Amino acid sequence: MNASHVAFDTDLFRNEQPDEEIDQWFLGEDLAKWLHHELIRHDNITSTFEPIEEDWGWTFGVRVSDTRFRINIWNLHTWIVGLEVKPGLLGVFHKARTAIAVTALQSMVDQMLATADFKNVEWYDHWPHERLSARSQ
Repeated sequence: MNASHVAFDTDLFRNEQPDEEIDQWFLGEDLAKWLHHELIRHDNITSTFEPIEEDWGWTFGVRVSDTRFRINIWNLHTWIVGLEVKPGLLGVFHKARTAIAVTALQSMVDQMLATADFKNVEWYDHWPHERLSARSQ
């Protein structure tokens, strides 16, 4: 699987906020905390930083084997989770190891979303603009 973003729908996490709070905080904290907690339960995954709110959504960091990732979360009328590799200075010399870590992380996330609570799960190798365009019509 060569994908960097997964989009899905679920009612497990808060996906609406009052109009008066729209500019005060971003949706996704509960999803970020759940995903972080579930990922670091695996033996080969450690946390590099806890979920934090950014000016576009939520993010947190994990290390899979020796490869670092930022996991980014957006809510744009559908949930989007991006898996961003942060290979570091020597990462270019470890492409095979990085590819194995990417595949392992994708597989773990895919398994977590493979329940009846998650609908319309689709992986993309790019920002899922076509899904967002279809949602806005």
